Order: sequence, then structure tokens, then C-alpha cells
Amino acid sequence: MSTPITGETAWPELQRTRRAIVVVDVVESVRLMQAHEADVIDRWRRFVAEVRTEVLPKHGGRLVKSLGDGMLVEFQSVRGAVAGALEMQRRMAPYNLGRVESEAMFLRIGANVADVVTDELDVYGSGVNLAARVAGLAGPGEIVVTANVRDQLIFGLDAGAQDLGECYVKHFAQPIRAYRVGQVGPHPVLGTDAASMMLQPAIAVVPFDGGVDHSRSIVGELIAEGVIAQLSLTAELQVISHLSCAALAGRVVEPRMIAEHLKANYLVSGTVHVLANRLVVSAELCETRNSAVVWASRFQGDVSELVQAHSEVIDGIAAAVHDAILRREVQRARSQALPTLESYALLMGAINMMHRQSRSDFSRARSLLDHLNERHSRHATPRAWLAKWYAISAAQGWTADAHRGVAEARRQVDTALEFEPANGLAWAIKGLLLGYVDVDFAAAESAYREALGCNPNESLAWLYLATLQGWRGNAAPAVEAAEQALRLSPLDPMKYYFDSLAGAAMLGAGEYTRAIELSQRSIRSNRAHLSTFRVLAMAQALSGDLLSAQQTAAELLRADPQFTVSTFLRRSPWRVSPQAHQLGLALQAAGVPA
Repeated sequence: MSTPITGETAWPELQRTRRAIVVVDVVESVRLMQAHEADVIDRWRRFVAEVRTEVLPKHGGRLVKSLGDGMLVEFQSVRGAVAGALEMQRRMAPYNLGRVESEAMFLRIGANVADVVTDELDVYGSGVNLAARVAGLAGPGEIVVTANVRDQLIFGLDAGAQDLGECYVKHFAQPIRAYRVGQVGPHPVLGTDAASMMLQPAIAVVPFDGGVDHSRSIVGELIAEGVIAQLSLTAELQVISHLSCAALAGRVVEPRMIAEHLKANYLVSGTVHVLANRLVVSAELCETRNSAVVWASRFQGDVSELVQAHSEVIDGIAAAVHDAILRREVQRARSQALPTLESYALLMGAINMMHRQSRSDFSRARSLLDHLNERHSRHATPRAWLAKWYAISAAQGWTADAHRGVAEARRQVDTALEFEPANGLAWAIKGLLLGYVDVDFAAAESAYREALGCNPNESLAWLYLATLQGWRGNAAPAVEAAEQALRLSPLDPMKYYFDSLAGAAMLGAGEYTRAIELSQRSIRSNRAHLSTFRVLAMAQALSGDLLSAQQTAAELLRADPQFTVSTFLRRSPWRVSPQAHQLGLALQAAGVPA
């Protein structure tokens, strides 16, 4: 039986004082523990003992608590705190000797100075929380401090500092000014250079090698130009211009040269062989930082097709390259430590995991987007995607509180538009919330028009506008918007999503054959997106193919046994459509319970 706490119980005496608080965190400690538990525990215990007995006494620090993957330390002075933090980073290096980067232990350290409440056991107060949040802005091997710490340092004597600007951190309404102290780590979370702000990997396509034959060299340039044109249609990649790449024609191109001169992360190159009118092309994709070949293949076709609107060779190379980059970045986003990932890996990984209908991937997508928003706190695009994450979570019933999820989606998209009022993606996501959640079609259309005013090629805005017109029963505008969305997204990683929603627009427009075609194509790519099955069943029933509609409905009900016609008409935006009654009858005819 536990002893009740009474007024006589002796508690450590509280004292309010000003302290420099240092939070030390091991990067990706959970992953390290899972892979190398005994080794990580041994290294960490030895390191903590070294800090406690050698570092802290020298700099006036006290170890408040040691966790399995971090430390909370208080110092009497700011200079002692910064000197201690720098020494901790230096002393961690020997513990990683002889180990590859994936096995290395990296520290990220945050420091803040504030009035706190202390006792012999702990340190309390918002100043401690802020130090922990600032640590989250540090990359592996880095130290990030608040302005209060920076103001008490003498540059060149205590330490150098780099201004990271105003940063938004969790649970603090106002941005805080952050500074990096000491060296930049191998994978910085925050930076002031333009490259650190890139949210798409850069790709260079150099003219394919045709040898000494001048005519084959021209063919090689045509192939490169066509692949560049195709890849430029996708928003996920930053494609280096044809003229910049063409300057490298006829040279032996090393990936490191491409990384240095064109600032590209990926390189596409290849060779061309022409036999009569037959064309044989070998192509490969490699990463420029390490020259690793990511993908390689061979294509055949006719030389004459290179000057036509569509070439099977060019389209095949572009699609394969795009898919290979996508797979590479999703793999990295799944397996590597968050702070070590480039921003484009975070974004590409998050977008694709979010739309795979897997709960584990969906959860990982949220972690990636949260980290990306901390890294680029005033960038609209990651916040717009995070808003969509919350919207999907609420729509799928993957959150305990759907209303709270929708409210968070609105907050994120509104914040995105505060930062970038002309961000077409953010306006498209805002329109999605207004149309799908609020069923306020007029406000939703206004948001989509705003998105297209900012960017006429914003494919999601065209797609959502198409479904909106389909819900309204506006046939011609629905078809026009859907086909435009499909034209603008030939390589989109969410191709199944575009096909699914375009199919819904065609259903609303009465174009049942096209709705069936698009829905079936979507299902071939992703069978977990159940709304596609609903559209397909209704389109098949309305086209008169009841047998196929019944087969589709049976598969839908196996995946979602609780689905009924009344559920559909109660929850879906179709409920206010002029076709609502007709669509309900179509579902019943397909075998869906009333």
C-alpha cells in the first residue's frame, strides 16, 4: 500500500534562478538502438561518464538528468554552456571511429538562457522547453542556440555563430531567432544558402553520345531535349535547362562535374546506335554525389518518331527516370535519419507515402512533413501538404477526432497562404477543404480559380475543379478540367489519384465509358483507394453493364463491409449533386445495401 503524500512530506527545495540550459539529443536514437542496441548503450554510457567527470566540472555545468538517448544540463554561465557544448561535440567523434555513417552516433544540441526553477533533482520552466525545441533545429553534429545565448557571446573569442533567422518551433506561437554555433554539420537542418531551400531534386540530362558520327550526335541531342521536355512537366523535379546541358555535348561527363557545375543531384546520360532507320538507345541514371547508378535500361524505336509529338523511346526514358528517382527518394525517406535527409527527399517521400493508403507509410509521411516544416518554417509548400495529410486522416477515419483534424488542416493551409499568398498548391488544398469538407462549392471554385491565377499549370487545382464540376453536373467544364489535369500530370507520382478523381468528374459529366477507363487504370495502380471502386461501380451500372458493376461492388464490400448507399449519400459531396438519387440507384443495382 502506497504512503499518502501529506503536508509533512519533505520535498527538494525550489529555487528560481537564471541558468543556461543545454539539451543534448542523439540523432535517430530509436533506429540505432534497434539495429545496434548493445553497442549504442555501451558507447552512450561511456560518453555520459566522460561528460560528467571531465567536461562539466571544467565549465561549471551540472548534469540534471541523463536519459537513454539524451542529457539535460544546466550551466552557471552562457560561455560555460557553449564551451561545454562544443567540447561534447568534439568528444563524441572518437566514439564513431571505424563505423559507417549509418552506425555513427551524432549529437544535436540546443541551448537557451532563461529564468528557471531548480531543485536538486530537476530544472523546470518554459526556458527548458525552448532549449529542447531549439535542439530540434540542429542537424547532426551541430549546436543551435537562442538569441539570448548569442547576445552573451564574443565572436571569435567564445565561438562563431551563423544567423538562421526566425524559426517556428512546436508549441511556441511566435517565431524565435536561432543561431548555429560552431561548425556546420554534415547534414544541416537549417541553412542560409539557396540550395538548402530546394524542395525538388535537380536533374541534368546531357546529350546522348553518338560517337564520331555527326548524324548520331544530332539524334543524341534530340533524345536529351525530348527527355528534358517530358521531365519538365512534373513539379517534383527541378530540371536543368537544355542549353546548359547541351554545352557538355561531346565531353566525357563525370557525375562530380555535373554536381559542381550544374548543381544537379542526378544525371541522365546514354549512348545512341542507329542501324538504317532503327534506333537503339542505352540510358542510365546516376547520383552525382557518389556516382552510384540508380537505373539503366535499353530502348528501341524508329528514328522518325523523335520529331513527332510523342516518341515511345523518349516517353519511356522519361517515365523510367522519374520512377527511379521517386523510388530512390522514398527509400531514403524510409530508411535514413530525418536530420540527414535533403529537403527534397523529405517532401517526395512524404507526398508518396501519404497517398499509398498504408497506415505505416501514412504515419511516416506526417513525421517527414513535420520535420520539413521545422526546417523551412516559412515555406508554404510543406504546410500545404501537411494540411492535406490532416484532411486525408479525417476523411479516412484515421484520427480519433475528425473535427480537430480538419481544424488543423485549415490552420496549416491558412498559415501557408500567410507566408506565400500566391502559392497555387496551398489555394488548391484550401479549395479541397471548402468543397469536400464544407460542401461550399462556390467558395471552393473561387479558391481553385485563385490557384490557377497564381499558377495556370497547377494540376491539382484543375483536378479538384474537375470533381467539383462533376458534383455539380456541369458536364463540359468537368470534362475540360479533368483532361487538362491529366495532360499536366503525365509522370505524376500520384497518377492513380489523378485517374481516380478524373474518373469521378467524368461520372458527374455522364461520360461513363471514360469514367470506367480512368477508374480501371487507377485501380491497376492502387487497389487500396476505395472511392475509385465506388465510382467504377456506379459508372458500370449507369452504362448498362450490371454484371461488371456487381463484381466491382462485391470487391468494394469485401474491403469495406459497412458501406451502404445511405452512408454514401450522407458523407459524400455527391449528396448535394443533381445526380444524387440516380447514383444511389446505381449503387443499389450494383448490389450495395440500401
